[in-house]
Amino acid sequence: MQKLSQDDGFSLVETLLAVFLLSVISLITLNIMSNFADANQRLSIQVAKLEMIDGARNYLRDDMRQVIGRPFIATDNLRGSPIRLLRFTRSGSIIAKSDETRSSVETIEYWFDNNNLVRRIYDRPETTDDTTYIEYTILTHLSDLSFKYYDGTIWYNDWKFDPSSVPQRLPKAIEMAWVLSDENSQYTALFPVGPYL
Repeated sequence: MQKLSQDDGFSLVETLLAVFLLSVISLITLNIMSNFADANQRLSIQVAKLEMIDGARNYLRDDMRQVIGRPFIATDNLRGSPIRLLRFTRSGSIIAKSDETRSSVETIEYWFDNNNLVRRIYDRPETTDDTTYIEYTILTHLSDLSFKYYDGTIWYNDWKFDPSSVPQRLPKAIEMAWVLSDENSQYTALFPVGPYL
């Protein structure tokens, strides 16, 4: 039988030192993982914002490309809520491609409602108060939103509807500018109007 000496095993000081070093390493690792999780969450939020902005730009770009020469109505202020910003008629309805009984022409409206940009679709060119529609919120948490209209020479802050103009006088391009409520950066997008540009 072998006799244990005093030098066998770990002393109390060595054990405490090992526990202390393990604790320090664990704290550093936990801090790194916490920072990584926070950065990942911030990145996910920014990616979601960019996807929302890209989707809104795609809706406006497609709508503006297919505007036809019917009344194009624009509002130049954001007083009150909800407020209709744009109303126009476009061709190329996606619903009509799958349902031959539907018109390929539809009325589109953009509304500013509770700091959101809302796109409303009516499945016919002539609408009444009881015409059904589909509505999508395409931009959220807006602190500012504005449109400008280009007539081929000058940019205007508003677009006056002229009922005597046949075909309707349409802007050549529209500029939309907006600010998200949690940012100070202004985003701007330019959209040609109609298939001729």
